[in-house]
Amino acid sequence: IAAKYAGQTIIVPADQLAQAQRLHAEAIAQAHAANDLPRAQALESIDYADHIAQGGAESLPLTYAEVDHRNWVKCMEDYLAGIVLLPPELDANKCRFCQWYLGVGRQRYGHLAGFAEIAALHEAVHALGCRLDELKKNGMAEDAVLRLGELHSARDRLISQLHALSAASQGNAVENAGSA
Repeated sequence: IAAKYAGQTIIVPADQLAQAQRLHAEAIAQAHAANDLPRAQALESIDYADHIAQGGAESLPLTYAEVDHRNWVKCMEDYLAGIVLLPPELDANKCRFCQWYLGVGRQRYGHLAGFAEIAALHEAVHALGCRLDELKKNGMAEDAVLRLGELHSARDRLISQLHALSAASQGNAVENAGSA
């Protein structure tokens, strides 16, 4: 993350800003403790905000969708580790990402190739989350934690598709501007 977002401001939902800033500060402290100065400097160049700066980013809705699902996975990790008592919303049709997908996402990106694939990838993340929740409820929390790599892989496939959608969206904007 440090290399990818160095020098950028990451927009997060207002109700998640304090948590993002705390986790960011912990990551910086860990990099310093490990004497990994390049990583620490890259992390220190990243800012977090809960609002769009003047001029805003064209792909902001996709950024929010990505941040929201990264947060969902983090909440699942915290639940499986026993840090919080309840899992995040397990029903893929009720989570905020799905509401984005069916609303703003569909309006803005539904015409692009690859948009429909996002639904299946999103469902896969939640289906795995449900399986991990069942493991924990059946007294196999350690097994569930050991399968977090699968959850991260499913999340990464979803986010990769969001990035592809962002690139396609920007390509469309360039083509439309060129034909104007």
